[in-house]
Amino acid sequence: MASEGPEQTESLFNVTPARRRTYVAAFVAFSLIGYGVVIWHHVTNGATAAACVNATGQACATATAMSVMLGFAIAHAAAFGLALTTAEITGGAMVIADWLRTKLVEPLQDSLREEGRQEGRQEGRQEGRQEGQAQGTAEANRIWREWNQRRREAEARGEEFNEPEPYSVEE
Repeated sequence: MASEGPEQTESLFNVTPARRRTYVAAFVAFSLIGYGVVIWHHVTNGATAAACVNATGQACATATAMSVMLGFAIAHAAAFGLALTTAEITGGAMVIADWLRTKLVEPLQDSLREEGRQEGRQEGRQEGRQEGQAQGTAEANRIWREWNQRRREAEARGEEFNEPEPYSVEE
């Protein structure tokens, strides 16, 4: 069953909207350059550029016109191809850049991040040990002070103090 809407076709050479400005500018520039080359060629070669010579020895106007039109057509086609290539080079460069980023840059960044994490963990453990030692020292000093205070109080009361020194018995 055929579609009832109008037939939709796509161009064989479709320029994306982001690259249209580049394409149009390149197409105009290449076209003007090509037209200039065709005109320069016919002006400098004169009658020898035309294959037809009339009875008076002058080049046929139709042959010259056909030669110029053929030159313009070739210049136009060349401008089309060059402009399309110029506009699509940016896309190709972006594809290559994306591939390089995926294959080279991201793995390098990931490895550097992991290396940084490991260094951070090591530093954190070291700082934790140092803080733990400092807290341990403070805790040990507190325990000794409390033991010594109980010992002095017992001596002041004249009582015997039998409590062992802190940390004297290994558990």
